[in-house]
Amino acid sequence: MELFAIQQEIAQIQVPAVNNTYLTLQDLCYSPIPLKGCLIQSPLEFWQTNYDSLVADDNVQQKVYRCTHTDSLKDECRSSLGIPIVYKQVMGSSIFSENSTTAEAKALLVTYLLNNNDTVEYAKLWEAKFIEIVNRPREHFNIYFSSEVLY
Repeated sequence: MELFAIQQEIAQIQVPAVNNTYLTLQDLCYSPIPLKGCLIQSPLEFWQTNYDSLVADDNVQQKVYRCTHTDSLKDECRSSLGIPIVYKQVMGSSIFSENSTTAEAKALLVTYLLNNNDTVEYAKLWEAKFIEIVNRPREHFNIYFSSEVLY
């Protein structure tokens, strides 16, 4: 659940723009399908980054296994953009148990893609706030990140 809270905080980053306005991730992100939102690769996309769906899931490991092995093209296993989730892009050192049909990962991977267009100056500001968030010490896990400084 802590990953969900971190992703929500990142999604709410605001950077000042012109005329007393602010830009958010939605304004700066890569959106492959117009008006559908940002392409964010995250294990939370197995639940379309919907907190209620995640909390209501009584067997998270089984859902991940199903969505990576048998049901990857079903709507319930697609991302919030409606595209299939490639587990190797959201789970590091994955372990799948054939006997119990469950999945585990030693690392959870989250990727945010920003546009490299006329919003680059704002993206730099957004990136600085992103780095502040992911650099905070965590009680239950470590965050390792890579952020490409935009020029």
